[in-house]
This record gives sequence, structure tokens and C-alpha cells, in this order.
Amino acid sequence: MKLRVMRWLTRLALKYKWYYRWSRIYRWLWERKHDGTRLPSFHSIHILEDTVGSMCWRKDTWLMLWDAVSTPQAAWARHLNGRKAGDCDDISIFAAVCMVDMRDKGYLPTVAGIWLLSVPWMDYNRKVGGHNVCAYRYVEKGEVRFGHISNWYDGERCEGFQSLREVVLSILGLRTSMGWALANPETLALVEYGEGSDFEKLRKRR
Repeated sequence: MKLRVMRWLTRLALKYKWYYRWSRIYRWLWERKHDGTRLPSFHSIHILEDTVGSMCWRKDTWLMLWDAVSTPQAAWARHLNGRKAGDCDDISIFAAVCMVDMRDKGYLPTVAGIWLLSVPWMDYNRKVGGHNVCAYRYVEKGEVRFGHISNWYDGERCEGFQSLREVVLSILGLRTSMGWALANPETLALVEYGEGSDFEKLRKRR
């Protein structure tokens, strides 16, 4: 019963965009002061990895209603001021927007799509959690592959996945999916949504 309810709430938050709408409201209310913060421009993905790995995680506060996506400028400003940059969605959206800039400047010629990927779950203790990453699609030796980068693994990329669903499964581990969603990192517009029950079927086929 709890899983069914949480999947319904996940659908409201992601498929029906409550998470993204609230994040835009939160940004307007509290983070406009950081709009003028200039984001760094990277020419090497390895330097981006090192930077992301140095950004300290913090849990979202009650002011964010426990979950909102900061602007990349706000996350970067907190980091520059010696504070904790934010939680996984804040750090991942910083990475995603920086990767978009690198791609547009020609530093990532094999990378095509870049998104914020949200993967909420329920663990074996029936505790609800989740993780957000910067997910991306690239071409390697003529084959389409997927990867992701976030505050996990000290900012190092995880690559070589053959599909986006493999990326989601790698983040879930043995936990139960409540759903997942891709969003445009620059606008927080929903790109794609997937039901949590889909992954139970995938695991059974493996």
C-alpha cells in the first residue's frame, strides 16, 4: 500500500511537474540574488569532475519544503563562499548546465543530450529516498551510449550504459523504483517520465 501511494505521489511530482513548478517558485522567492553569479567555463571534463567532487552536499531545508532544485548559480555561489553547495539535484544541475556550455563551445563533440535525471526509490526498509544526476547521451565508436555525473563517486563520471533505463537501474541498485524523470537542466521542462512499475518488469526479464 505504501509503495502504491508513493508511486502516485511521485507521478504527481514528476509527471505532473509539481516538483519543477515548486522549484521555479522557490528560485524566484529566495535565489534571485544569485542570478548575476557567473558560472565557471570548463574546457576539460576532468576539471568539471574535480569541481563537482569538491562541492559539499547538504540536505534540503524546511524552507525548500524538503525538496527543490536550486539554480546552478545559487549552488555555485554557496560553494564559492565556503558553504555547502546543496543536495544532489543542486550539484547535478550545476554539472548539467556546465556540460551544456562545454558542448556548445565544442569541448564535448561526442555528447548530444544532457538532462537532469531524478530517480526516487523505496529501500528494503520501506524508507523513501532518491538521487538526482546529470545524465547525458554520447557516441563512442559509432555506438550511442549513456553516462551520468553527480556528487556520488567524488564527482567521477559513470559511462558505458547502453540505454537510459540502464542508467536508472544502476542508480537504483536493489531498491524499488517509484518512477523517474528527465528534465531540461536550463528550463526544468519535463522531457520524459517513466513509471516505477516498468523496472519490476525489466528485472524479471533479466
